[in-house]
Amino acid sequence: MVESNSEFIIMRGDAFFNNPNHVGGQLETEGLKIRINDIDMGTVSSQTFKVPSHKEFSIPLTVNIPSKKLLNLNTLSSILNSVLNKGMQVQYKGDIKYTLFGFSHQYQIDDIQDIKIKL
Repeated sequence: MVESNSEFIIMRGDAFFNNPNHVGGQLETEGLKIRINDIDMGTVSSQTFKVPSHKEFSIPLTVNIPSKKLLNLNTLSSILNSVLNKGMQVQYKGDIKYTLFGFSHQYQIDDIQDIKIKL
């Protein structure tokens, strides 16, 4: 979590990839949705990134969670439980588009991570 105000809570993280191929390309998210503790929170945004050849790389992702969404009793309970247990489950689901030499292909992402909260 990097910022919070009356409208949004802003979270940032990195997505890690490995390109074992001889050529690079471009990568962009297309409506990648995020769920925290099985609750829909918002859509991930990122810029288009160049994919290096033969390298591991990461791209920064930003999620703006509407503060109104947190006023829901189930959401508040889930967040409080996450803070007390110092961890939460984050799911990323949607498509990532990879473009190379003018051709593009979409890859479906459905990944769940357990995130530790540092207080």
